[in-house]
Amino acid sequence: MLSTGTPALDDALAEALAQPVREPVWRLLVDLARDGRFAHPWSDVTSLATDITVDRAITGDLPEGTTLTEGYASASLTASLEGRFSDGTSIVDAVASKAGNPSWVGVSLRYDLGLRTRLGPVLLRQFTGIIRTTSMRASSGSVDITAADGAEQLRAGITLPSISLDGLQQAKYGDSGYRYWMNSQWIIDYVLRANGILTAAAPMPGCVLTISGHGSLVSEVGFGGQPIGTTDTYTGPLWTSGPDGMLAPNGGDGIPTYTSRYTAAGMTPVRGGAGFGMALWVYHGAGAPLGGGVSTSRVVEVVPGGNQIFSLVLQPNGGIAISTVPGGTGLFTVCPITLDATVRWRQIAAHIAFTGTGGGVSGFTVTWNVDGQIATSSTNRAMVSGGEYPSALVNLYVARPLSGVQVWVLPTAPAPDAWPKLPATPPGDIDPGLNQLTYFPAITGRDSWELIKEVAQAEFGVPGFNESGRFSFLNRDTLTSRRSAPPTATLTADQLAEVTATTSMDSVRNDVSITAASAYTRNPKVLIESTDPLSYVFAAGTLERRVLALPEGSSGLVGLFGSFNNGSVVRVASSAWNDTVLTGYACVRADQPATEVTSNVSIVVRRLTATSAQASFSNTNTFPIQLTTNDATPRPAFRLSGAVVTPDPPLTDILTDDTSIATYRRRSLDLGSGPWRQRLDPFRALAQTLLAELARPSTVYDRIPLPGDPRRTLTDTVTVTYPATVTASIIGITRRLSTTDGLVDELTVRPQHP
Repeated sequence: MLSTGTPALDDALAEALAQPVREPVWRLLVDLARDGRFAHPWSDVTSLATDITVDRAITGDLPEGTTLTEGYASASLTASLEGRFSDGTSIVDAVASKAGNPSWVGVSLRYDLGLRTRLGPVLLRQFTGIIRTTSMRASSGSVDITAADGAEQLRAGITLPSISLDGLQQAKYGDSGYRYWMNSQWIIDYVLRANGILTAAAPMPGCVLTISGHGSLVSEVGFGGQPIGTTDTYTGPLWTSGPDGMLAPNGGDGIPTYTSRYTAAGMTPVRGGAGFGMALWVYHGAGAPLGGGVSTSRVVEVVPGGNQIFSLVLQPNGGIAISTVPGGTGLFTVCPITLDATVRWRQIAAHIAFTGTGGGVSGFTVTWNVDGQIATSSTNRAMVSGGEYPSALVNLYVARPLSGVQVWVLPTAPAPDAWPKLPATPPGDIDPGLNQLTYFPAITGRDSWELIKEVAQAEFGVPGFNESGRFSFLNRDTLTSRRSAPPTATLTADQLAEVTATTSMDSVRNDVSITAASAYTRNPKVLIESTDPLSYVFAAGTLERRVLALPEGSSGLVGLFGSFNNGSVVRVASSAWNDTVLTGYACVRADQPATEVTSNVSIVVRRLTATSAQASFSNTNTFPIQLTTNDATPRPAFRLSGAVVTPDPPLTDILTDDTSIATYRRRSLDLGSGPWRQRLDPFRALAQTLLAELARPSTVYDRIPLPGDPRRTLTDTVTVTYPATVTASIIGITRRLSTTDGLVDELTVRPQHP
């Protein structure tokens, strides 16, 4: 039930609603200036509204008679306007496409409704959305407008990163030791982020990596996120609640430290005048145990190039430091700020600014931000500059609960108020998903709202926007809790006199089947292969870089000595070049193809993005080379392989209610599989709930007309007293305000089994 947030006003509104004579009051505003202030001279159309109707409903896929609330919430508004504004302009002239007139289509609209009470007008927000259409009727001089709710703003095309859990790790440790399943909350959050709705800190200028941790370690900017390691004997939760109210990866105490590797969306230069920063939130305090029982642990590690490593380190007794490892020798630059013993969410951020002339590095200054405290520390130490990877490597170590990781490239430290910060007000209420994902399906250019509905439908959650335009995703646990809430009203037999209540076996389902199909990164295969002997020819004394396209679903390149995303390709002798070689090259002189080349050639591959890599081909010989065998008919000889997302066979489970089958015969419900149903475990409990709800007939009610109540909202419960007394959940409301007929609601309810 909606509330003003002020008990005295809520009480006054309740009293007014109980009176036999009620006086509705309303406010209808349109943001014609598109500045959020609703201050344009024509923004207030309250006095012109003769009829306003809001339709709000939860639409699902289950049989009509189910007692389960599921689907997606949506709302629309229609309003009829007639008359003139205070400046004498008619509504028709204001809406007409004339020079100087603002466009009405696409602007924000909000609608408040209430009653006049003993404390004056008390209103509640009923609708927040965007005008979709305007229609003018010459005969009446009126204008009809239609508006859609916040889902209208979720229209960005979504392409998900190609990522899955590591099949080699899963095979090594099994489901009990490798259970880093991804949560569907990450998908919903990723879609919202793509549409400008941020639940985490906004990316810094120059950002090359973000990892929200909202149900997955997959990065939103950059590429990567496969957990590496084992949970060992730990059986507790691997997700906890983060500083922003979203999920965060759990760590520390009895959880062994696990890692994840990333390719940033750009280089992090190490040269005089350059700099980069890193930040995250850590649930930590002095003395809090780190994962695996260690006393010191890296949390974020940036690898700009092969000779450079910069790590943000948690030290004993609340210490923090930057560890630098150039040339294989470690050095700690200690933060002047130490953490106290209170274990709580803390922001730890550091910006490294390099000093030196002519591009060389003579040292660096670290600017620290620890929970808003700013400090600096400097180190004088010459470093090798240049040679950075085109895309830096980043490693994440989950030694404590982490959230909101960022890496950015800026020459100077941010101003005190310009560091990453959480939203002052969370933009939505997003429950953790109850789904467990092993991979992200191949999604390219999908409509945002359609993707959110698809993800939610897989686990029978409910996404939508409320009356104030705030997004929510309600999981099954929340919906079950709301079903058990005290009823907000009792619908008497008199109120139900014209309502038909129908009980039918059409809704009965007593045989519920569920299917799930997981996928992991495994089974290396060739991703890039030369097919033309002349496609890889390099002149003497040259270094050539090429960008190579990688197929969707490749999460890691694979060399002769294991996985890599940045590394050297190994030469293979021409005599050993055969179909078993997955990664490697053979090399001959281009001017003497029978002469094999065994030295002064190197190939280094750097991952750039999910679908691209950069290969650097160096030939320091005094003659040209080509990547072929030295056979009489040279064979192309350059291959790169990778681990790809590989589906497992689908698994199916069937749950039945034998008593219902004996009474109503077998009536099946196939929940299907779909790309978002990947593990059976989370769906068995859901299927059992469905079976309990559907195994016997339930009553279906027509739409129920009632006096309008602006407090009433979706998922509220009411007591229905006809034909038997039951509790029902509201899944649809049509609320009409008319200057002729007053305020009326029509409810669609879904009764619960007693």
